[in-house]
Amino acid sequence: MGGSLKRLAQAKGLLWQGNIDETLKLFQTMGRKQAQNFCAYLQKHRHRIVN
Repeated sequence: MGGSLKRLAQAKGLLWQGNIDETLKLFQTMGRKQAQNFCAYLQKHRHRIVN
């Protein structure tokens, strides 16, 4: 997906806590196609991700 390992680890932690909006903020500024696809996936399936 791109990005640093630190960013990916931070996103993993945020998703485990159910913080989808914070995770989206990490990747929305990236112009890479993989990051955009990941953000679209999170928005589409946000109701499935629980705390």
